[in-house]
Amino acid sequence: MRHAGLLALVVLWAAGAAGAAAQDHLGSVADGLAALGALDARAARITARVQEIRDDDNAILERSIDPDEEPPELLRELLALEAEAAELDARRARLLEALHDVALRDRAGLLKVLGSTKEPAHLEACAPAAGALGRADPAVARALLACARRVSPAPAPLRQAVADLGGPEAAGVLAELGAREKDGLSLRLALDAAFEAALPRVLDATASADPALAEAAVHALSTVEVRPPLDPDDLGGASERFDRLVTVFSTAKGDAGRAALVGLIARHAPADPAAADLHDLLGRTLLRLQAESPSDAVRAAIALAAGGTRGPAALEVVTAGLADPVQAVRRAAAAAVARGRHRGAAPALLDLLEEGDEPDRHAARAALKALAGRDLGDDIARWRRWWSSQPEAAASD
Repeated sequence: MRHAGLLALVVLWAAGAAGAAAQDHLGSVADGLAALGALDARAARITARVQEIRDDDNAILERSIDPDEEPPELLRELLALEAEAAELDARRARLLEALHDVALRDRAGLLKVLGSTKEPAHLEACAPAAGALGRADPAVARALLACARRVSPAPAPLRQAVADLGGPEAAGVLAELGAREKDGLSLRLALDAAFEAALPRVLDATASADPALAEAAVHALSTVEVRPPLDPDDLGGASERFDRLVTVFSTAKGDAGRAALVGLIARHAPADPAAADLHDLLGRTLLRLQAESPSDAVRAAIALAAGGTRGPAALEVVTAGLADPVQAVRRAAAAAVARGRHRGAAPALLDLLEEGDEPDRHAARAALKALAGRDLGDDIARWRRWWSSQPEAAASD
């Protein structure tokens, strides 16, 4: 048999010992960090010894052992170490919880850590409490922001704590971190903390000569959530938001940032198909962007975005895209027709199916199939007969 039974006994023994142990009681942040340091040091020694054993005998866990024989000494040691490592992980999680609680009470100790440490483990333990306290305590907020500026690389809990503060200053610090570390998460957190304050800086980063930073900035724009969602009862507020985004779009330095911003604008599409006024407002915004987009890539992004909304303006966007001189834009527009079921674009698709080259015809046929709910092949006459039988065709004549 394999050593599974022995492993289970060792783990049960460790779990029983852990259950009998008292919880860590901390009097201060310093006490907690000292305990955390000791625990992490022991974990590091265990990791090193486990690696030594595996290096000596990398098949040690694969061997069968006789239940009547004593397991090899190295195997016994390895199993004991792995059981202890699992218990240390559990103790560490409990210790971090206790440290968070004591940091909320020990303000002086927390400020001392923020003002001096660069240890990732210390920041992992203390930053969440700083983020929580800093929203109501300006001194803690200032210390947290200064710490984030000083520590490089900034560990994830520190970045999240700064984001939890919210506001333009926190957004600025996160944008600095994102630019310094080419980190898309920091840039996205900056947008979450204060979207309009961070947006120009993130857009500038999309045009960076450093490919890693540019890619991180595009990723941030492509993944940030739209908050708050548009309110169907506040068309004025929605219109103002789109106006601001169009202004930022006009000043963006590169195509990658503009295309990512188009995607962000498209994510404002209301989930409710009945929100006709918001859909129309989004469509008209895309028309405005289309009118000032000489770039092929950005025009393709705009055409594709129209597939997520509906209404006359969105139909105008995709119809213009289907007539674009650049094939990539035409194909994006055809995909948008299929996604958004823009039936009014059928005449333009029929022209593309009849006059386009093979990629155009393929894209047009796929879009027509989505509109018709069936595939009539490459026979343009059959497709035109289908369209002529549709109510929309009569209405458009």
